[in-house]
Amino acid sequence: MKRKISKSFFIVAIASTFILGSCKNDSQNSVPRLFEENPATVTWDTSKTDCIDTFAATVSVYDDSNRRAGGAKLREQYKMAVKTVADKQYVRFDFPAKEKVAAKTVLSNGTDTIIVDTKTNQIEKKISASEADFKLINDLGYIITQQNLSKIDLSRIKNEATKLALDMSEDKSEKVLSVSLPSKYFSTDKEKRLSTKVSYDTTNELMETVETVTEMEDGSIVTVTTSPVYEEIEDGLIIKIGQYSIIDKKSDIRYEGLEDIEYFESLDDIPELSQDEYEQLVDAGNAVTIEDMPLGDPADPGSIETIIELYDNIEINVIDDSVFKLIMEL
Repeated sequence: MKRKISKSFFIVAIASTFILGSCKNDSQNSVPRLFEENPATVTWDTSKTDCIDTFAATVSVYDDSNRRAGGAKLREQYKMAVKTVADKQYVRFDFPAKEKVAAKTVLSNGTDTIIVDTKTNQIEKKISASEADFKLINDLGYIITQQNLSKIDLSRIKNEATKLALDMSEDKSEKVLSVSLPSKYFSTDKEKRLSTKVSYDTTNELMETVETVTEMEDGSIVTVTTSPVYEEIEDGLIIKIGQYSIIDKKSDIRYEGLEDIEYFESLDDIPELSQDEYEQLVDAGNAVTIEDMPLGDPADPGSIETIIELYDNIEINVIDDSVFKLIMEL
């Protein structure tokens, strides 16, 4: 059956985020608008099972920035498919051909990833998880490997967090459970993870946010907050219809030689020209068209980026196992 989803659950899920965040970054306002203007359709083959065994969708990726006027831009589209077997997830991404780049398919079982030539269906490259990645998967397991396509087992999350002695807290008034993950798992030679926190909505039993704070090699602090967006289909059936990530980079570094450049924080700060003034600039060759007007202090490398992923043509329990054959046979 095919259903056109409503937007009510999405509005409830993100309302608090934008009450707090909209003043800091106007580009975040593009998130609810994009979901409202691009409603997803869902085909769910309920004749097989009410559980989500396979999930497929067309993914459209947009980006926006407080350092660029013009709103969110569509940057990429690809197809995604996910299959779950006894807690093991197989994932497939189909990327279209681009200029000088042939179409590719990427498949993963969580520990091994293969890149496949779409025309020949031959494996071009295989990448296996490192020893550190294996330890991460084994230690944190269920908490970090979820695709969060629907409701989750919060009891199991609590049990896993307790078993690993993770820092866990529950705000019963806000209906939020938070689990902090050890930074040692995520730090590298060039990046020092300061914190990693996963929060869950205990009312609807859904992942709410994943927040990471990282100190980069140049000393800048990058905070990434990723929030899945869900939709209630009917009778409590809830599925993921996309997600958005806010990437907040702060730095004490200042670029030299740019102190005297005039800049604007928003389009509203730019003085308006009369038609006569504009025509005079054009005639003198002093007017140029700028597609994406740069905003903010050019000497400050800080920025707030927003990445929005929208799912459409969602198919649940429709695709067959042949889609994952190459990775399941490894």
